Amino acid sequence: MSNSISGYNGIIKSPVDTINYSTPMYCICDNNIFDLYILLLYPGFYNDAINICRKVSNTMITFFIPSLETTYIDDLITLINEIASLKNNNIKWCYPTRTSYDFPYNFRNNQIKKSIIFNKFNSDISIEYIESINGDSSLFDIIIRDGIKTKYFCQYLTEEKLNSLFDNKQINEVHLQYKNSTYGGLSYIDAINISHKYKNKLVAHSFNSLEEYAAAKNNFEIVGKINIVSSVNYNTTDEEIITMYAKTELSMLFGRVDNSIIYISNIPIIKVTDEGEEYNDWGFVIRFELNFETKTIPVVELYDHLTASSIPISSINTVLNGYIYDVYIDDTQSEFGLGNIDGDVCIRLTDMINEAGYTYNDIYHQFAPIELTVEVEDIWNE
Repeated sequence: MSNSISGYNGIIKSPVDTINYSTPMYCICDNNIFDLYILLLYPGFYNDAINICRKVSNTMITFFIPSLETTYIDDLITLINEIASLKNNNIKWCYPTRTSYDFPYNFRNNQIKKSIIFNKFNSDISIEYIESINGDSSLFDIIIRDGIKTKYFCQYLTEEKLNSLFDNKQINEVHLQYKNSTYGGLSYIDAINISHKYKNKLVAHSFNSLEEYAAAKNNFEIVGKINIVSSVNYNTTDEEIITMYAKTELSMLFGRVDNSIIYISNIPIIKVTDEGEEYNDWGFVIRFELNFETKTIPVVELYDHLTASSIPISSINTVLNGYIYDVYIDDTQSEFGLGNIDGDVCIRLTDMINEAGYTYNDIYHQFAPIELTVEVEDIWNE
C-alpha cells in the first residue's frame, strides 16, 4: 500500500529496515501531496532512497544533490531509472550548474539548473544552493526555508564559517554529519567540542549505527535545544511519524490528512433491573481508537448497515484525548440500543483536525457488535 506524505517537513527513514539504523533523508512536501523534495546528502544513498520512493504516492519527486561526484551520479542515474515508471516520469533532479559529463539524454534532460527553487504550490517552501567553499562551484551547501524555519545543510565547515552561521539570526538550524564529514572540515562532534554554545543550533545526521545514534541522543552534554531528529518508520500498512527530542518540544507538525480506526467495539456499562440487580448492558456504548491524533472531537454518525437507518447518539466522551472516544447511544430514543440491530453497525467520523491544522478525510467503518443477544433476551423475558 502506497502512502502520500502531505505537509511533511522532516527526516524520513527507509521503510524496509525499521530495526537497524539506516541513514534517514531530509524531505519536505507541499500540503497538496504533489511535490516531494528529497535531499541526497551522502554517497551510497540508493538503497534508502529507492525504498522511500516506492512507498510514497506523491505525484512528483525532485532530488537535490550537493555534488556531482561519481558516487552521487551513478546512484542517482540508477535511482531515477528505477522509479521513473512508478511516477510517470515525473522525476527531476536539481543541481545549480551545467556539467560536461556525458550523461544519458533522459537523465540530463531531467536536471533543474537553478540555484533556488520555489514550490509552485506553496511559495513559503524554497531550496537554495550556496557554494560550500568560496570559489568552488563543485560542492554546495543547501538551505531549506519552509515558512517557519531556515535550515542550513552544511557540506564543508570551518570554525570561521561555524561562527558566521551561529551568529546569523536568519538561520535557525545547521545540519551536520555526526562524526565523519564526507568532504572534510568539521563534523557535529568537532563543532560541539569547540564550544557547547553551538549545540543550541546544530542538528546531527548520518550516524554509523543505531547504537551510535542512541548514545548521542541520550548524551545531554552534546545534545541541546535542537536535538538529533529520528525518522519516519513504516509498517506493512501505513507510516508513523516519530521524532525523538531530548530537551525540546516537537517542532515537526503532522500534516497528513488520511486517518483510520484501528479499534472499535461495543463495551458494557452497568445497569440495574427493576428488582435492583446489576447487569452488563453491551448495547449503549461504542468505543473506537484512531490511528493518528485529532485535535478536535470527531463528529460521529451511526447507522444500521442493513436498513441504513440512523442510530441516535446522546454524547461522545473522551477516553484518551485525541485518540480514544466512547459514543453513547441515546436510550430515550432507542430502548434497546444496539439490541435492535441485526447485522453490522456503520460509523462515520467527520470534522477532525490534524496537528498542522488540516482537516482529516472522513472515516467510514463498520463492525459487528458483540455480547448482545443474552443481555437483551434477559430483559425481554422479564
